[in-house]
Amino acid sequence: MPEEDLFVRGDLPTVIIIGVMKSGTSSLHNYLGQHPQVQMSQPKELNFFVSDVDDPVHKGVQGRNYDRGLEWYRKHFDAAMPVRGESSPAYMDPGHAGAAERMVKIVPSATLIVLTRDPFDRAVSHFHHEASRGREGRTLEEALRDPHSKYVEMSRYHECLVPFYERFRPEQILRYRQRDLDTRRHEVVADIFTRLGVDATIEIENLEFRFNTAVGRESLLHRLLMFGRGSKLRSLVAKVLPKSIRYHIDVRSRAVKTSEPGGGSTSNLQMPPMLREQFEALVRDDVSKFEQDFAEGRLIEGLPAV
Repeated sequence: MPEEDLFVRGDLPTVIIIGVMKSGTSSLHNYLGQHPQVQMSQPKELNFFVSDVDDPVHKGVQGRNYDRGLEWYRKHFDAAMPVRGESSPAYMDPGHAGAAERMVKIVPSATLIVLTRDPFDRAVSHFHHEASRGREGRTLEEALRDPHSKYVEMSRYHECLVPFYERFRPEQILRYRQRDLDTRRHEVVADIFTRLGVDATIEIENLEFRFNTAVGRESLLHRLLMFGRGSKLRSLVAKVLPKSIRYHIDVRSRAVKTSEPGGGSTSNLQMPPMLREQFEALVRDDVSKFEQDFAEGRLIEGLPAV
């Protein structure tokens, strides 16, 4: 057995959280991974189905891992676990148009989970995420009033999901709301466990925390496991630290604050006048189509609204 193997042998995921970015995917990933019958990948965002082919202009950007090969992907999963998963919001990015096609060829039976958030709130959070990393030079108004910006495009949930509608059965695509993950956390997690076929009565720790992948990415453990493929140091970490210990370190590195109900809203932030209304006008047609998707049975509402 090659020394760099993380587990006895790899297998493929049975559940994938495909998005949406800035909608609670890091928290859900960590909650699910605490179930004894569920193994969620370390690191969270494997981005295996993202390829340079989708965007050759920016070829070689970190985080496009399709060219690493299927064996690299398999090594992130434990074949002994009945449920295996990963979470890569990049899969719903319209700039990665080939992700759904690659996915259906490799994991055609996987359950796909979609977390959505108020489109404007998501876009504002996305903007601040990019600006804080020096990747956005515009003002908030300029960025969110641009109909072709990634903040608008990734808040058009219907359009983002069309490639998945065309390739996966409706019962494979489950939608949950971020606000429910905030205010009905136990119900959301239990519903997902039930649908995945594992014991939904298991008590999950750390449900009082939110988790942030951007924080976790800075940890040494993340960098070793993600980018040290084939290195003796990575192999040593995998052998010396049991899966449960590796997971505990990873979880604690991402726990950034306790969650308050409604904490994902921008209602407490001072917004430029009319910006929300102008943004909502840019996505109104897509919001209507997304609502119609449920009426037409193109995906499943995981937890009905109350």
